[in-house]
Amino acid sequence: MGELYSLSNDLRDNVLAMAEIVEQKFHGLVKFEEYIVLPDYGEKIVIRFNLMKDDNKSLEELDEIENSIRNILVNDYWGNLLGNNYEKFGFNRSGIVDSLKSIDLNVDDKVIDYKETSYCHHIKKDKEQLRNLLNLLPQQKIWEIQILNEEDIKALILIVDEGIESESAYEKLFEKDLNIDEQPIKVICFKNHKSFNGIIKAYFMAKQNNISLTHMIMKYQQV
Repeated sequence: MGELYSLSNDLRDNVLAMAEIVEQKFHGLVKFEEYIVLPDYGEKIVIRFNLMKDDNKSLEELDEIENSIRNILVNDYWGNLLGNNYEKFGFNRSGIVDSLKSIDLNVDDKVIDYKETSYCHHIKKDKEQLRNLLNLLPQQKIWEIQILNEEDIKALILIVDEGIESESAYEKLFEKDLNIDEQPIKVICFKNHKSFNGIIKAYFMAKQNNISLTHMIMKYQQV
């Protein structure tokens, strides 16, 4: 099995370079936190940022910041601010799954419109290798690859079985440990839940409305 681009130093270098451009544009207001790969959901890489300090930003100002991040990253990467920046505005982290489920139920699938990226062919190759390695069924989609850089686990690969629905989020079908490119990896497969598709729809809706992802999720919170 060849090296996965998702776990490569080349990808990390590219992400860090883009993150540095964003940080420089904001003159120290935001800092890079992490990135994740979404192989079967748009072949996208999400770069996540945090505020350097609580600068009494309003919700509208956070919208402007995240919208600017998206404009800098253009179509190649998705970018967003971490949810902790929105808690003072009423963001309910414990209710996020219900909010995302509501989004999936109420928003048409047509809102999803993936664009090709400069790296999508690398992610496609990763998908093929992982599907063969894990013997995945067609209905089992590779949701996320989270790069952890921990001593005992290099990355976490999350699978969603779209053929098995669950009323509970993150209900596991199986979990396994393996080595990929001599790196320890944990794989977890979940039953499908509407929140998985809801977060994708939320991103596109946020972009269309020029507001932040978390702000869009907040609009579907149960009061």
